[in-house]
Amino acid sequence: MGIFKLSGALFISCLLSLPALAQSVYNFNNKLPPGCSSNGSRNEIVCSSLNLQWNDQIEAINQDRRVTVNGDASLENAQIYTDRGNGQLEISVLGNLTTNSGFNAVADFAISGATSIGYNSQITGDINAGESFTSDAEFHLQGNLHSQQDTLLNSRATINGNLSGGNFRSESGVNITGNLNFSGRVEIESAGRVVGNIAAQEVRLLPSQVRIEGNIVARNHVFLGDKSHVFGNVTGHSIETQAASARIDGTLRATDEIELNWAAHVGGDAYARNIENNGATIAGTAYCDTSDGTTPEQCQTPQDGASSQGFCSSFNASSEFGIIGTSGFSYGSNSVINGQAIRPPEDGMTGTPTTPTPSGELDSVAPGFAELEVEFPFELTGGPDIVRGANQGAVTGVEPGSYGRIATRQGGGGDENLISFAGGSLSYTDTSQLYYIEDLDLPGNPATVHFRQGIYFIERITGGNQTFFTVEPGERAIIHIGESFISGNETYLNSDGSPSQLVVNMHPGTTINIGNGNQGTDLFNFNGLIYSPYANTNIVLGNNNEIQGGILSAGTVDVGNNTSFTYTEQVRDEITGAVGCDEPTGPLIDRFQIIQPERILSCRAAPVRVVACANTSCTERFNGPVSVNLQASDTVDWQGGNL
Repeated sequence: MGIFKLSGALFISCLLSLPALAQSVYNFNNKLPPGCSSNGSRNEIVCSSLNLQWNDQIEAINQDRRVTVNGDASLENAQIYTDRGNGQLEISVLGNLTTNSGFNAVADFAISGATSIGYNSQITGDINAGESFTSDAEFHLQGNLHSQQDTLLNSRATINGNLSGGNFRSESGVNITGNLNFSGRVEIESAGRVVGNIAAQEVRLLPSQVRIEGNIVARNHVFLGDKSHVFGNVTGHSIETQAASARIDGTLRATDEIELNWAAHVGGDAYARNIENNGATIAGTAYCDTSDGTTPEQCQTPQDGASSQGFCSSFNASSEFGIIGTSGFSYGSNSVINGQAIRPPEDGMTGTPTTPTPSGELDSVAPGFAELEVEFPFELTGGPDIVRGANQGAVTGVEPGSYGRIATRQGGGGDENLISFAGGSLSYTDTSQLYYIEDLDLPGNPATVHFRQGIYFIERITGGNQTFFTVEPGERAIIHIGESFISGNETYLNSDGSPSQLVVNMHPGTTINIGNGNQGTDLFNFNGLIYSPYANTNIVLGNNNEIQGGILSAGTVDVGNNTSFTYTEQVRDEITGAVGCDEPTGPLIDRFQIIQPERILSCRAAPVRVVACANTSCTERFNGPVSVNLQASDTVDWQGGNL
């Protein structure tokens, strides 16, 4: 009898542990959750609120649905679209969103308020949170996450997608495959792993054993905790490694100070104003002004490669012509350069025309183009969007950093059609003070973007009609195009400035396409330099455009009717100066010639003449002031020392 009683107890226990059946089953077709209606459209569902109960289920259907919740959404552990129909589901919550443990949804979410996700929940889709986002432990996300405020991922979360927003913190053991791009602080606790790049105001890898399989860029401070490992480069205003055994496989760049503590290892070079080394190893070169600590470095002078000798030699040779399309130059009727009609030479054209010379005659030239000395950093673009709607005001004072889409208002005028940048650095080594932007959109008519001094890496620029790109007087903007620059009619780039203020660099495979100008205005449609050393790039300018400056391209250049180029010696001087390749005037020193006496007496001093030569054969002499330092080799001593 006792055995049977025990068996009965076990049977009752098993019944209690069986998975609970769905309490209610809904769909967004003909069985809507309470408080929801189709609002006259089967594709649009409107809910006053969305309150699902424990074990509720919303089945997938084969049509797309957009659900708007005009209040809060409490979803418990509901299973939403987990049976995976062919239709897509978007849920927009105008209040707060909360779930309990075990929640599972295949949908995109947009939440105006705060978001709280329960333990061991899973979402397949993108999440856009207007306020804070918090997940309990073991949250799984297959999609992108953006939170306007703080993002907190508790322990052992797994994310496959990009994260962006205000501030970010992950507890221990969080695994992320994607890029992190935050306007504030990023903190990653022990055993966290990111397969991607991190861009933020401040980055802190807390002890211990955090792995970042990518690059880190911070506008302020970077802290690398005990046994952290960064597989790429680290850039910030200041960088600090905690003892012990932090490892950086790439290069360190700080605009201020780098502090390396016990057993840290840097696989590449280190750049900083001061490097404090307390028992760390730098496998590369330490470029710094000063170094201190228990094991200070021997500082070397950094070389900024923006205008190396090899680059300038090629650039100055190509700048002789001003307008070049090595893969092909074509022009419309009535086009001129320096007031001279563009025309074939009187003795006939040999080869494919690639340039209108400054005198107007076409020529076929193929000067060598030095490649850009920086690659386009696609891994650093992306992040928070800045998009204006009606009555939302201008986008002003955009600080250096990484962004997704920056856009003016669609249509209409007003302040919403203005974007202005705060400005940054003109040094490529100062990466925390540069701009990295996926899309710069100016659909307004008219619209204006105002650049301050800085370097801007922009994947795509798109403008409508009457778009103005201005540069702060006395400053210079260097724009790198990663994919395309397309703008409509009456586009004006740096119209009121000087050619030295605007440089547009094209990377492989890029396109520039500008619409028609307006012959009724005396404004320049482009005033600066477009440079492309790549044959697979294309530049197209419509009719009636006024161009002052240089277009130097190994790709194709196609301009429409009534195009007017202005390219004088003064303009050439300005664009060579803009890329750091000023050509000095007057004779240069080609070499030094050392002339010894024809007859000398051994063991006796003898006069030696050093001549500064202005050409290879030394038939011309350099007559300016010269300072020379002559040193003996290691095996020779000069009486009286070096000269």
